[in-house]
Amino acid sequence: MSEFMKGHKVDDLPGVGRSMTHRLRAMGVQTCEDLQQVTLGKLQHEFGAKQGQTLYHMCRGEDKREIKVFLTFSSPAVAFRSLMYCIMRW
Repeated sequence: MSEFMKGHKVDDLPGVGRSMTHRLRAMGVQTCEDLQQVTLGKLQHEFGAKQGQTLYHMCRGEDKREIKVFLTFSSPAVAFRSLMYCIMRW
């Protein structure tokens, strides 16, 4: 995944806005490949422990966040029909 991310610009990463892009460019970082060359310690020093760690992992295509899916139905009968529809199509 790390190879796949190399060509992406850092401002394509979730949570990287105008201000952070400007700060990263000041460090000479424009792509994820550039960002992969920066140590975790330096990123944490520049952006804080949590944000630095997030940048470090995201530029490598690593995202450990849990995926949460919420489905709400108006009644148990609607939920059952939806479930049956999915099973029959599968």
